[in-house]
Amino acid sequence: MTKKELISKLDEVLEKYQFYRSGQVWNRSYADFVDVIDLQISKAKDTFTINLGVADKFVMKACWGMDGSNVVEEPKCTVRTRLGELMHSRDFWWNLTDEDGVDEVLSGIQAAAIPFLQRNHSVDYMIETLENDPASRRYPPGIIYLALLHHQSGESGRCREMFGTMKLTGAWNQKASEILATLKGA
Repeated sequence: MTKKELISKLDEVLEKYQFYRSGQVWNRSYADFVDVIDLQISKAKDTFTINLGVADKFVMKACWGMDGSNVVEEPKCTVRTRLGELMHSRDFWWNLTDEDGVDEVLSGIQAAAIPFLQRNHSVDYMIETLENDPASRRYPPGIIYLALLHHQSGESGRCREMFGTMKLTGAWNQKASEILATLKGA
């Protein structure tokens, strides 16, 4: 199967859920969130994976100055995973030439990806997702996102405490200081 054929099959499934596509990225806006599904093709162009994410618009605006009106890329999402993690509990890449694998992905989008996205249309669930993901606690955006979600859920003290204990350097330290100053001014 070619990349173009795979994109066409993904379009058929995702249009039912009101996603629109730009290149290899599909977005759907829902209230204060943007759902993102991203097709990633391997460098060898023989395998692919599906990246998923939900961007909280408040967090996206505070961190990146984006309001969600333009296409949101998966790396900017507040919570992220891969379809393989949801279906196989590990990173998984499917072979482009394997029709059964493509069918598994199309089914998995409906059975696993869409429910993951919908569950994360809740600030409290996003907090839980990030708190249970060790990787997000080691990476500056994940730590900042978690603090902002606590602020958004009414836990401003917890947010300030988290910003106060972050051990960030360079550009991330500057970014955190700017975000905290904006929150104090709001």
